[in-house]
Amino acid sequence: MGLHSRIEEKKAEKRGYERDLAYCEEAYEYISQNLRVIEDDIYNPDKAYDITNSGEWLGKLEQDADDHRNDICSELSGKISETSNLLSAIERTMEKLQELIRECEEEIEALEEELRARESSLSKM
Repeated sequence: MGLHSRIEEKKAEKRGYERDLAYCEEAYEYISQNLRVIEDDIYNPDKAYDITNSGEWLGKLEQDADDHRNDICSELSGKISETSNLLSAIERTMEKLQELIRECEEEIEALEEELRARESSLSKM
């Protein structure tokens, strides 16, 4: 395989990593925005909402409502944690892709340098 084809192969590999990185960044942003909406507009307000009347329970319906709210908050808390873990995994993937892109760039640069050296030595003949 010639240097030109190796360079083109590495450039194609780099473009693939860049596409994957762009997809990860888009997914990360979308998931992050939705997580913020869930936390700010649903989870935190619902968790803080007090359905009691002057701090005292009026009866069974209120207790049932509070139990239901606690169940929902608990379930949301678990899903928020899972989503945060997913975002962390996406971040690690993006970091790895950035590293692979840098490696491709370095290899392309080295191949191009080798090609220039070969062309230079040929022109001296």
